Amino acid sequence: GDELCITMLPKKEYREIALGVKTGEEDNYTISLDEGYEGFYQSIILFDKETGERTNLLTDTYTFPSTELNTTDRFILELNRMPTSIDKAETGNTIIYASNKQLFVKNIQQGDKIQVFDVTGRMILSATAQSSDFTSELNTEGALIVKITGKTNSISKIMNQ
Repeated sequence: GDELCITMLPKKEYREIALGVKTGEEDNYTISLDEGYEGFYQSIILFDKETGERTNLLTDTYTFPSTELNTTDRFILELNRMPTSIDKAETGNTIIYASNKQLFVKNIQQGDKIQVFDVTGRMILSATAQSSDFTSELNTEGALIVKITGKTNSISKIMNQ
C-alpha cells in the first residue's frame, strides 16, 4: 500500500475530513500544518474524537500520546474557508484605485472614514477624508478591500502592485 494525502479540495466554505493516523510505536506524536494556509482558511480545526479536544492548527499544534495506532477515524479536520467574494456595493460617483503604491479615492465627502484591509481581513489603513479627494501611500501589495463609510458608503476591491 501506498500512503496518500489530500493536497487540493473543492472550494467549499466548510468541509469535514476524516483523518487517518498510523504510528509505529508508543510515543508522543504532533500534528501541525505547513505555512501558507492563513489567507485561504479562517480556521482549520483538528478534533480528536478520543479526547474531545479541538485545536486550531492555523495557530497551534496538537500533541497526543499513543501506543501503536492504525486508525482511519480518530481525528476530524474541520476546514473553514475565507470568504472569496464580496457582495457588490453601490459606489455612485466614487472612484477608487491604486497606482504606484498609492491609494486614490475621489468624489467622497469631508469626514468620510476610509479603511483598507488585506485579504486576510487585517486593517492596513484607517483615515478620515479632509476633502473630496484622498490619497495615501500603500505599503501592502496585492488584492485589497477599500471600505468608505459616512456620507459616502462604498466597498471596493483593488489591486496594488
